[in-house]
Amino acid sequence: NGSYVIYNNKKLTEKIIKKEEVIKLVDACKKLGCSIGLVNNDKVYVNELTEVVDRAFTPRYENSLIDIHSYDFDFDLHYNMCWIFDPVEKINELEKHISGFSIFRWGKVGADINIEGVSKAKGILELLEYLNHSLHNTYALGDASNDIAMLSLVECGIAMGNGTEEAKSVAKHITKSLYDGGFEEAIDKILKGEW
Repeated sequence: NGSYVIYNNKKLTEKIIKKEEVIKLVDACKKLGCSIGLVNNDKVYVNELTEVVDRAFTPRYENSLIDIHSYDFDFDLHYNMCWIFDPVEKINELEKHISGFSIFRWGKVGADINIEGVSKAKGILELLEYLNHSLHNTYALGDASNDIAMLSLVECGIAMGNGTEEAKSVAKHITKSLYDGGFEEAIDKILKGEW
């Protein structure tokens, strides 16, 4: 999500959240009872393995999703991103209690919390700068409000059919639902030169 950018196994950028900022964020989540996940390079630490967390992340992080069963995170680890797994109303309340972060909502439940100024769009720009490549012939696929900046930036933003209305509104194309072959549809059309 822009906080960790790699190319051919080379780390181009890694933005680490300062320890004191992680502590403030976790304290705010604890006060509000938010479900939080802290992400480092290869593991995701969650304070509780809720149904939302399990459904969204276990398939992708099966061996690296760690339920610590509390807010007692190891603050000496380097975290580059946080996730919140609560309804928008609770995320809106959390936003009033934290500063120095950007919150990118996924839709009705959950959000990315990045260091202020870090986004998927910023990560793409850093990769393009490294490759000495322009935005010409760039594509991005997304399905949630946290993808808006990225979909707006590239030459061809593609939203999944199950995506949020906000994501769809900035996309050049919309596919079928992600769960009904939308990703495959997009890749096929890109490779055939249709998009």
